[in-house]
Amino acid sequence: MYRIIASIALCVLLSIQSFAQQGQTVRGSVFDTDSGVLLPGVTVILITHGSEPMMVASDMAGAFSFANVKPGRVSVKSSYVGYETYVQENILVTTGKEVVLEVRLMESVTMLTNAVIEAERNRSEALNDMAVLSARTVSVEETKRYAGSIDDPARMVSTFAGVNSDAQGNNDIIVRGNSPRGILWRLEGMEIPNPNHFANEGSTGGPINALNSAMLANSDFLTSAFSADYGNALSGVFDMNLRKGNNSQREYSASVSVLGTDLTVEGPFQKGGGNSYLANYRYSTLSLIDQLGILDFGGVPKYQDACFNLNFKINANQKVSMYGLGGLSAITTTTEKEEDDKVIEKYVGSADLGVLGVNHTWLIGEKTIFENQVAWSATRNKQRNEILNEENDFFDNYRGQITQRNLRFASTVNYKFNAKNKVVVGLILTERTYNYDVESFNFDTNIMTTEIETKGGSGMTQGFITYRHRFTESLSLVSGIHYLRFLLNDRDAIEPRMSLKYTLPNGSELFAGAGMHSKVEALSVYLASVEHQGEVSDFNQKLGLSKAAHFVAGYSFKVGPLVNFKVESYYQELFNIPQAEDENIDWTMLNSTDFFPTYKLNNQGKGKNYGLELTCERYFNKGWYGMSTVSLYRSLYLNNLANWKPSRFDGKYVYNVLGGKEFPVGKPEKMRTMFINTKLAMIGGGMYTPIDLAASQEDGVTVYESVPYSTRMENVFKWDLSFGIRRNKQNRSTEWKFDIQNITNNQAILGEYYDPASGKVDYATQLPLLPVISYRVNF
Repeated sequence: MYRIIASIALCVLLSIQSFAQQGQTVRGSVFDTDSGVLLPGVTVILITHGSEPMMVASDMAGAFSFANVKPGRVSVKSSYVGYETYVQENILVTTGKEVVLEVRLMESVTMLTNAVIEAERNRSEALNDMAVLSARTVSVEETKRYAGSIDDPARMVSTFAGVNSDAQGNNDIIVRGNSPRGILWRLEGMEIPNPNHFANEGSTGGPINALNSAMLANSDFLTSAFSADYGNALSGVFDMNLRKGNNSQREYSASVSVLGTDLTVEGPFQKGGGNSYLANYRYSTLSLIDQLGILDFGGVPKYQDACFNLNFKINANQKVSMYGLGGLSAITTTTEKEEDDKVIEKYVGSADLGVLGVNHTWLIGEKTIFENQVAWSATRNKQRNEILNEENDFFDNYRGQITQRNLRFASTVNYKFNAKNKVVVGLILTERTYNYDVESFNFDTNIMTTEIETKGGSGMTQGFITYRHRFTESLSLVSGIHYLRFLLNDRDAIEPRMSLKYTLPNGSELFAGAGMHSKVEALSVYLASVEHQGEVSDFNQKLGLSKAAHFVAGYSFKVGPLVNFKVESYYQELFNIPQAEDENIDWTMLNSTDFFPTYKLNNQGKGKNYGLELTCERYFNKGWYGMSTVSLYRSLYLNNLANWKPSRFDGKYVYNVLGGKEFPVGKPEKMRTMFINTKLAMIGGGMYTPIDLAASQEDGVTVYESVPYSTRMENVFKWDLSFGIRRNKQNRSTEWKFDIQNITNNQAILGEYYDPASGKVDYATQLPLLPVISYRVNF
């Protein structure tokens, strides 16, 4: 493998010699955000600091281009008669890569045919114009800029109000006190499995995202009361988009960091054809170092991933895209006794992921977008754990393999009646196949017990209609209904949604929304082998859908053109939640992050989340930015004894303060820019279950106390810092970056576990100081 990567690196270096240019090109296309129609004659102005503005008009195909743009930060302002003006700010221009923009203009509801509407769009509003509240655009530039994100959008969103992450190191997304199991991941508009390496069954997070940020375009993240086109989610939606490859010239990007070594290639299939390709491959740097024999240590995480996006233009009104994502990850670890380093436990685990999709988009006339998509996905999770018995023989404590495949078809019609009215109607069909084989050792009977052993198929049907009406430029209403039917047991849900937003003359906004939401849990929850009254069967197969009612209201206001304050309050009523039927077992899905229970469940579980969120953001301008968020909340669940208790994720508060500055260094002709970013986070501790030491010592494995989540974790303090230098040369741009996680090495106690090597209870703590060094070159 190291020879392959060395060969790739050599090709990269040789390719640099054949590419040179003066300045850089900024280009793109302009289209109607509702109908998708390309707009000719749009006035596009490029604004740079210290230089005269450049102005062009989009051509008959809606395209525009600026040549020889000086590297640095620029803004692009687009205006068109009868449309609202749109400004894209702080676009980073480098010598190593063209900037290709998609400009979306919203038609004005005011019938002024010869006027340009100077309404300013909220800079962080979602790309999906149906998402008017509790939604925000996640930009690629912010993901790379924010300290602590390490180029992972799932980590970056933890800076937003109402969002928390796993302080032990996983990128789990905890939204408003909900379990991360309630997150929906989408790629190119289609639901996908957990896109993280080393993912467990039923989880939505992991230590490393398999989607490289080099492949991503701006995306949407929604935290509550999402519009009717989103379904099968309780807490949040991460709607990710892949960027398109450059369709005019070939470009390359390579990077090396502690987390991975990768190469990105993109360009046109044929010059002038308008079709493009984009592909990325990444390999674990630590695994590469281990294979080279430079370092020798146990438990090396081995992973690799690849992603591609191919785009084809059939004619002026039709286009096809093909995309894919694949990830392989594996790890082997051992546990040794402290006194003699004797191995007493072995673990081998792997997690594989694959996604393939084809999308066809057809613009019919000037009002209709007809989109059809087929996507296939598959996951495989294998784990085996062995422990040493008193006879010095290893025996299986756990072994399992879980394989799942999904085939999805989605058809959507987007129809724009006029500037005031738009409707989107969609149908989503999912066919699932599965093969489960999981066993664990029962220390009471001293035999392996089947937790789940079954294979077969199931499915899910979803349909939705969502309608937007703009009463005026200032007042808009979005309403709709989502329908979900789970074909394994024919349980279904009808989910009405509604949201309202009013923009005041000074640019401030009032908004409110409500909606019903439901979710199908991991199939293993329904199919697990359950012992009940002496009989073993899949008693949980008839469980209904988990459900929630969301209510949101808020107010945002501006202090000048660069500072925005937002206050948002919410209440969530969770019901029909799977919980243990046995009153002596305090278990609810609201406290679960992964895997499945092996006891009988019912749908009588309840919970509630409520809170207040405040955000103050100073947008990036003149080289610096800042943001502060405060989240005050409670997350409670009703146990079998009818008592309201703090849930596992009831941290009560999250405070974030972050900011950054970039400035030129050295001589101007060197085109060097230094940057520094920092983030401070104070996070209230959630709840955990203490260890039963005597029972653990007797069984040789972790045994928890009978009362779950009775002890509060320590509060977490985390200071992240990143800094680096970016340089533009004639034919390429380079960047060195140092991203230091938890710079104070704070070690808050977040849980307990039994250490069989010492026979004592040990503590799970927050992720220690972790420096991540990276180097990237674009050419």
